[in-house]
Amino acid sequence: MEFDLIRTHFALPFQHLADASHPRIIRGIGDDCARLRPDDGQVMVISTDLLESGIHFFDDASAFELGWKSLAVNLSDLAACGAEPLGFVLGLGLSSVCHDWLSGFSRGLLAAAQEYNCPLVGGDTTRRQSGLGISITVMGQHPASHQGYDRAAAQLADRVWVTGVPGLARLGLLLECQSRGLPLSLPPFSQEHLLALLNSTPALVRSKALDALHKPRPPLQFSMALRPIVHAALDLSDGMTGDLAHIASASKLGIELEEDALDCVWQQVWGDSKLDFAFSRALALSGGDDYQLAFCAQETRSEEIQWLGSRHQVQVTPIGRVCSSEGMFFRSLNGNVRPLAIGSFAHFAFLKPSHD
Repeated sequence: MEFDLIRTHFALPFQHLADASHPRIIRGIGDDCARLRPDDGQVMVISTDLLESGIHFFDDASAFELGWKSLAVNLSDLAACGAEPLGFVLGLGLSSVCHDWLSGFSRGLLAAAQEYNCPLVGGDTTRRQSGLGISITVMGQHPASHQGYDRAAAQLADRVWVTGVPGLARLGLLLECQSRGLPLSLPPFSQEHLLALLNSTPALVRSKALDALHKPRPPLQFSMALRPIVHAALDLSDGMTGDLAHIASASKLGIELEEDALDCVWQQVWGDSKLDFAFSRALALSGGDDYQLAFCAQETRSEEIQWLGSRHQVQVTPIGRVCSSEGMFFRSLNGNVRPLAIGSFAHFAFLKPSHD
């Protein structure tokens, strides 16, 4: 049963992609271990993520979108260190077997794997008591001369950049919760205020927000092109303030985010419709699930960064600076600077009662 499931939904659909990666894949699906060969002069990098139903995604999530996102969240980690994908292994825990669901999941997974040229090279399936668990480990490579965008490598006066629209996926989550009649959470707004804000969100923005939540597109090629330019980087997965705080702490410096820059990013996606900037700032700062890139680089490289963004069709925006005072700070439109509270987004944790 297990081997038929693997063959039908994973080994056969992914075979062509694995064959195209020869000779990097010495042995893929079918043996106890996959064997990969990095290119000459390259260092292998590895990242893993575990997704659990009811915590990281809704129980009735689209199988195709879940397949896509399961791989994309790992590829985002490769983007955060400027690495090229080599392949991935999949661990799948199922409480029951539904071949229609598995077919949709496999198609979504394959779509992401093909877009980012990241073949499936092995994995395992198991039965579990309830729910669904998805674990993916992705392998990548980068030149041995590349330092991997070490979080501790930010430099004083670096500009801080982001790709995409920070907080857009959080808006998508709020919209999903609204459609399901679930509690809405985005401090400092009340439920009633959030409902009013969501109801006034333009249809095109709603569509983009849901797409950002369900089909994140980490900027891998753009990240690799930044290798000669970027000092420090990470992916935005737990909220921009909390994520950038990791760079500030590791570098023993501070990061000052700029209100006008964040407003500009959101105004671009909102268009001509009236935007509540307090709402968009809260989304941007607390965010979560964006799987975009944040990085630090010298201001003198700004033209190159913008040119590379255009070349790779990636929206990239300077949103702040590295400063000497340790911590996270926010510069308002009137020039006042205040400390930012640092916290991490708990994904879908509010869907279940806490047992801490």
